[in-house]
Amino acid sequence: MGTIALLVILERRAPAVPAPLVVAACGIGATWLFHLESRGVALVARIPQGFPPLTMPDWSLAAEHWSDALGIALMSFTETIAAGRAFASDDEPVPVANRELLATGVANAGGAFFGAMPSGGGTSQTAVNRGAGALTQLAGLVTSGISLATMLLLAPVIALMTQAVLAAIVMTYSIDLIEPREFRSILRVRRTEFIWALTALAGVVSSAR
Repeated sequence: MGTIALLVILERRAPAVPAPLVVAACGIGATWLFHLESRGVALVARIPQGFPPLTMPDWSLAAEHWSDALGIALMSFTETIAAGRAFASDDEPVPVANRELLATGVANAGGAFFGAMPSGGGTSQTAVNRGAGALTQLAGLVTSGISLATMLLLAPVIALMTQAVLAAIVMTYSIDLIEPREFRSILRVRRTEFIWALTALAGVVSSAR
């Protein structure tokens, strides 16, 4: 509750301040100062430090997991293009689906050689990024640089962040994505689409829990 309150106050009173970074730093400081882990507070846990090793894919797993991989790929692409279109401003070009699919595929193909998790665009991550003031591709380069610094230097520090702080950041910036007016508009157009929208909302909320 304190994390959410601090995020809201910073967003309203000091919009130029990177609220998520400030809150994350405060959460890490609180963990270190009050020894929260010893009090039973769940932490993000250990983050591997250093460059990931080059790992050749095990092709024998393709026959066993192809259906799972296909489902992940479809969901990842769907959220990627949906987030891109949802956050595109009126003066920006609409994201091209084929280009987004190609970019996601290339990223995942490259990541497979380093044991990476399946990658793609996400609404909650995009909301945090936009809320921090990101407007151009430079934000992606900054994120990549910070990720590299985290792997090499900051992993032990980031591991001190509590799960509650991380969840509060995601929740605060994701709640703005729920717009009741949009649901009413969907209901006026087509009842079936409205039911699917509610089902999707329930699925996302339950998975987040």
